[in-house]
Amino acid sequence: MKELNVYEVQQVSGGYVESFGEAVEGLVFGLIDGLATGLIIGGGPGSKSHGVGGIIAQGVGAILGAIVGPVFGMVTGVIYGKDAAAEMIRDYRLTFNSGM
Repeated sequence: MKELNVYEVQQVSGGYVESFGEAVEGLVFGLIDGLATGLIIGGGPGSKSHGVGGIIAQGVGAILGAIVGPVFGMVTGVIYGKDAAAEMIRDYRLTFNSGM
């Protein structure tokens, strides 16, 4: 039998935070973890190339990652809570093999 992860358990049981405090906790956690992940992936493995183009790609990737990462993290954290946001962001980091 398959063991469900946090996200799947929440989807089966309703999937949303139960209190305002959980939503705020998810928002703050998603902001911080999403920012760190966006900067690392956008400025690293997500934009690697050689020469001047690589420098430009990593700069643009870091800027966009610093915008998209926190937005994704905050929205996920507010809707699903801190644990589900942590798992989704962790899966995203592992997908891009950032070494975290």
